[in-house]
Amino acid sequence: GSVWCRHCGATSAGLRCEWQNNYTQCAPCASLSSCPVCYRNYREEDLILQCRQCDRWMHAVCQNLNTEEEVENVADIGFDCSMCRPYMPASN
Repeated sequence: GSVWCRHCGATSAGLRCEWQNNYTQCAPCASLSSCPVCYRNYREEDLILQCRQCDRWMHAVCQNLNTEEEVENVADIGFDCSMCRPYMPASN
């Protein structure tokens, strides 16, 4: 049978991603509740941001971003997470 996200209806797990929670959630949806880097659930005070490549959310600290200012700056230019960066063509 076909696999689809019970949360958003997506039929793809996400760019270079695996299906989560026993094939019921695509990676971007699963990343709304826990970080795909450290696998911990978010707490109220955690800074999180979204990768424009894989659409996953993750802890800012897991990407070496420690302040709200750093997160805002990188979000402005478009954030590429550490899991996607190795696959991206080098920019000049």
